[in-house]
Amino acid sequence: MQHRGLLSIAALLSVAFVGGIGGWAMWKTGLPHPTESNRDQLLQWMVLRDLSAQPEDVSVALVDRIQAEIGNGIDTSEATELSDSYKNQLNANIDHLEEVWFRTRCQQYEHLPRSNRLTFLTEQIDFLLLWAEMDSDLNKADIPDDQRFEFTKEFFDKVGLWVRKADGELSKQMDQGVQDGTVAWLAAFDLSTEPDDTRRELANRITEQLDTGKELTDISFDLTQPQNTQLQQNVELLLRQWIYDLADHYHALTANGKKKLLEEKVSSITKWKVGSFLAENEVAAKAKSNPMKLFADVEKWVETAPKNKQIKVQRLMNDVKQVLFFKFLGGLLSPK
Repeated sequence: MQHRGLLSIAALLSVAFVGGIGGWAMWKTGLPHPTESNRDQLLQWMVLRDLSAQPEDVSVALVDRIQAEIGNGIDTSEATELSDSYKNQLNANIDHLEEVWFRTRCQQYEHLPRSNRLTFLTEQIDFLLLWAEMDSDLNKADIPDDQRFEFTKEFFDKVGLWVRKADGELSKQMDQGVQDGTVAWLAAFDLSTEPDDTRRELANRITEQLDTGKELTDISFDLTQPQNTQLQQNVELLLRQWIYDLADHYHALTANGKKKLLEEKVSSITKWKVGSFLAENEVAAKAKSNPMKLFADVEKWVETAPKNKQIKVQRLMNDVKQVLFFKFLGGLLSPK
């Protein structure tokens, strides 16, 4: 089952439409530009036209109108599915419009003044959440709870593909948009209520970015103190999730495998500067810049782990502390 989100949007828009779908063929020519279309005509654009063959401004206008329609609120109670013959064209157009939405929003973001950037990002995040909420309302009878995360993961995968596909300046704009958008989301929402799978996926993707040399503080907008506090709390949650999953992997390795993994991950943790980021002030940041300080209280990390992982986490954290200690000692004894 693909594209449930935008399929739902199209179905939701159709609730308010006059006339039947069967009569659309006679209107296939002469559709007004999306900026001047009513809801009925918007859906006709989505279902009857190949949008990839249309001028760019048509797709951009459709994206803007769909986002505005959802922002204005749509009743999901009477929504109905489209027939299979219309879904085929709709699926192709959805792929196209999703990429157009992401690309144009990154380009728009690039040209905003710093003072307007967080508001813009928040609007885009709100749109995605409304989109997901309506999708859930419409399809909850069809999608088991344990599969809902797959739709979030699919969107993450698409974003990664679009960024890799882009060249030059557009690639930089998309990359910055992803980084800033992620931080804005982490600063606005409490991840403690999200399922482990969501936190795991976020943790893995963020650590991949940190491994490329990016830093959590490398953003192009300003946060308020409450937003910064929420961001720090979420980063610590994600770090915990990453450690708990690492403990499972570590437990299954041979002695040589454990040694290699420890060296690799300790090096990563040091490079990420997470301890400094999680500090409550500049004085504490200097103290926590050494990962030994971050992991000094092993019990803090163990007691919050799931019961079935606590022993594994205990062993991992003890070994991490030992490696960090010898690295610290080696630094003291090395010639200056």
